[in-house]
Amino acid sequence: MFEKNSNNELTGNYISEINQGLFKEKIGELYKRLNDKYGKNPIGKAAEDYKNERQVWFDYNMETIDGKKRPKLSIYENKDFKKFTDP
Repeated sequence: MFEKNSNNELTGNYISEINQGLFKEKIGELYKRLNDKYGKNPIGKAAEDYKNERQVWFDYNMETIDGKKRPKLSIYENKDFKKFTDP
């Protein structure tokens, strides 16, 4: 009943419509890439670029449903959840 990450390891999250483990992995990759590129505490133009790249990522990977932001179902749909709900 627990979801798995991209390495097929259990995440500790219950299986739900959105694969939270995968989303968390991708966020981790985003911040690692941004920190490698701009440093952990960028200032000036680097800070603006960091913020802009982060916002572009979130705009692409998130959607608003009923006034709440959540990971895009089209990207982070949990295939195991779908198995439980499909007839």
